[in-house]
Amino acid sequence: MAAADINEFDPFVAPLPFNETLYENGKNGKVRIGYFDSLEWFPTTDAVKRSIHIAKKILEDKGFEVVPFTITNEEVLKMVDVYGGITVNAALGGVINQLYNNYEKPMKIYFLLMTLYSRGSTLRNLIRFVLKMTGN
Repeated sequence: MAAADINEFDPFVAPLPFNETLYENGKNGKVRIGYFDSLEWFPTTDAVKRSIHIAKKILEDKGFEVVPFTITNEEVLKMVDVYGGITVNAALGGVINQLYNNYEKPMKIYFLLMTLYSRGSTLRNLIRFVLKMTGN
């Protein structure tokens, strides 16, 4: 069905080889779908939980295997770091590159944000620790 090398030509497709077996199982309704209905840090409303469980029931009725999973607080922190890095790089990366291409220097705050998010969580954790120790 799908071209085996689609992931090499489409930047919006995950860089994984196409798995024909998974595709065929999906056509037969033999797919396992994971869900969660709340995070410890971001509790959901009863209405959201109810809608998730309604969707779960519909999927099960159609033959899908629906399994619950949990996301730990550490995983949430990693997701926030990744999202923050993507956001800052997407928002500022092009701006900073354009400034350098025009032989201009970016404002210090832009450079600080880019440095902070391009160095990974170690630097951010060190800054958090220092700020916490100084009462900030």
